[in-house]
Amino acid sequence: MKVLSWNLNHRSVESPQWDYFRELNPDIALLQEANKIPTDILSNYEVAFECALNQSGDPVSYMKTGIAVKGKKLDSIDLFPKLLWAQKHEELFHGSVLARKVELTSGKILNVVSVHSPAWHIDISDVNENELKGIRLTKSKKVWIADLLSYSLSNINDDEDWIVAGDFNLCEMLDKRPPGPNAEYLERMEECGWHECLRGTSGKLTPTYISRTRAFQLDYMFVNKSFQLNLTNCYAENPELIFRQKMSDHLPVVGEINF
Repeated sequence: MKVLSWNLNHRSVESPQWDYFRELNPDIALLQEANKIPTDILSNYEVAFECALNQSGDPVSYMKTGIAVKGKKLDSIDLFPKLLWAQKHEELFHGSVLARKVELTSGKILNVVSVHSPAWHIDISDVNENELKGIRLTKSKKVWIADLLSYSLSNINDDEDWIVAGDFNLCEMLDKRPPGPNAEYLERMEECGWHECLRGTSGKLTPTYISRTRAFQLDYMFVNKSFQLNLTNCYAENPELIFRQKMSDHLPVVGEINF
């Protein structure tokens, strides 16, 4: 089984990225910043998409978070943490974190999560410090959507198989005084039983996003520990081709999993 995670950078249906998508031919695609989807993709996959929100709280139609699967789309999974203070951020969370239980054509059932954590923090000015324990990182004064997600993922049923992937908008290279909050986030995920497939395969940080001056790993693919043994490979696709043809400012991350 091939799993693709890719921030599409809201390219059009005419973009060469869709030819590349067809060539990759993933069984499951976890997509971020999706704009319009080609009709042949829609006919070959079961899909679910939610509009991401901007910082003002308005939905952005060309910035969808999505899941496409060859098989059946089953029940929604609500990963929003049941915290009273977080309720005002629920709509932002659901536009950033899309979770579904899916059934592949083989009959295999998986829990899959597409993540696009916004690049801005959420307002916690009226939240008691005690209510942030286990959510806010110890090396940060802020809380991000990714923090709410990791809190929820620390309580999932490990008897089931999970894949969580996308653009988390974090990288250790962004820590001003390493090890900082970005490194702490990845450590927290590992401590909660989540295996980061890209680094687990390559043994090192793999840049997946290019800015004007630097490259960072902002994109990650996690599986829970019970599913880790099924992972055979994980890699970021051809940076020279992706960036030269301006398919996106993010590389596709591909995981290969056997059952």
